[in-house]
Amino acid sequence: MLRARIFKYSAIFLLLTIISGCDILGRTLEQEDMNVYFYKPDGEELYLGVVRGITLCRSTVLERAKLLSLDGNGGMPANPGKNEKIAADESNTSGAGWTYHCCWKTVTQTCKEKLK
Repeated sequence: MLRARIFKYSAIFLLLTIISGCDILGRTLEQEDMNVYFYKPDGEELYLGVVRGITLCRSTVLERAKLLSLDGNGGMPANPGKNEKIAADESNTSGAGWTYHCCWKTVTQTCKEKLK
């Protein structure tokens, strides 16, 4: 009885782990939790917390830049789509020197994919 229960819960845990690391749920980037990282011109990393969705992540870093009186857009893609995956290293430069990334997190990973 105990072995069957342990097997059952192990199987459920394994299934949830696999699902959380895959895109089979069909969720959009606006429905995903994102860790927000901001990099000042001197290279200092600031963790800004967790937000829901890529659009809120992008607006969060723009607000932080404004609060710090930093110019530029941090390498923000031109007219980014709400669910367009843009890898952080594909658009990582800005004239002002600050940058950021939105780190798509899952149940098992704090950073599944670094996005802009």
